[in-house]
Amino acid sequence: MRASNEAPPSPIIRRENQMKKVYPAIFETESNGLVSVTFPDLPDCYSSGEDMADAISNAEDALSYRLYEREEENVEAPVASDIKSIQCGENQIVTLICGDAVQYQKLYGKKSVNRMVCLPAYLDTAASKKGISLSPFLQRKLKDELGIE
Repeated sequence: MRASNEAPPSPIIRRENQMKKVYPAIFETESNGLVSVTFPDLPDCYSSGEDMADAISNAEDALSYRLYEREEENVEAPVASDIKSIQCGENQIVTLICGDAVQYQKLYGKKSVNRMVCLPAYLDTAASKKGISLSPFLQRKLKDELGIE
């Protein structure tokens, strides 16, 4: 059991190889009507929108990108603050935003890596005769095995 003064663990949602993290975000309505968004736990993550709906959508994208970027750099994502501990100023509200690095990578990550794969010569010959390209075939099989769409 967690002591009452300990910070809660970063909320993580795992579903079929998806990893989502939830962070509090501060939404502030600017004098020009735009809505700016900052994440207290991720100072390098911020966004804005023309209205609240646009700001929420853009905040989800910004958070997903930053989580993806940290994952690519092997940098641990910070623990999320308890939303109740966030102080808001005038024209500000705080809410939780969910970021999904896996989904972001599926949509925007085009990076490929080369892997040397050893297989028996007869399999290589049989695949060639059937016109099977090994790279797309291996990608499909890995996605099936890992439960990734």
